[in-house]
Amino acid sequence: MDAALHDVFHASGVLRDLAATLTRLGGTEVLVAVAVVSVYLLRRAGLGWWAAGTPIASLWTCALLTSFLKDLTERARPEAGMDLSSAAFPSGHASNTTALAVALALVVPRVIPAMSRRTALTAAAVVSLTIGWTRLALGVHWTTDVLAGWVLGTAVAVAVHRGARDRGPITAPNTGD
Repeated sequence: MDAALHDVFHASGVLRDLAATLTRLGGTEVLVAVAVVSVYLLRRAGLGWWAAGTPIASLWTCALLTSFLKDLTERARPEAGMDLSSAAFPSGHASNTTALAVALALVVPRVIPAMSRRTALTAAAVVSLTIGWTRLALGVHWTTDVLAGWVLGTAVAVAVHRGARDRGPITAPNTGD
């Protein structure tokens, strides 16, 4: 099944160029920058440390789990991805992007009341689906690598969010500043 779907998603021409550009948004440098800035902005907007730290904690936890699973499975990549040094399963771009996007979707509506959780989760899904598509379009992952990345990223974000919610106040204590 993976091989058949791999051929369906593998892109060429303009779509491949678009995928190559968009996939950079799911790279480590961009995700870490977004996570760090989000902690700052969420704290500044009044979220407590546990809630504000959810995006960066989700990204960090997911990156560790993804690395562990890659080492454990040692799954070979499709031919187009053979020059990449890490194993294929799960897709790190898909898992880490999803973990960060879902974590943000779970906390941002708390500081932007006009944004519903549904809207935030829809935006997270669009970002996650886009990054996953890029990995398939570039031919560097099997479909199940990307699916596993989406599931792992979502599970990590939800678990970290629940843990943060149980650990401390959602909003920062009023310091009288």
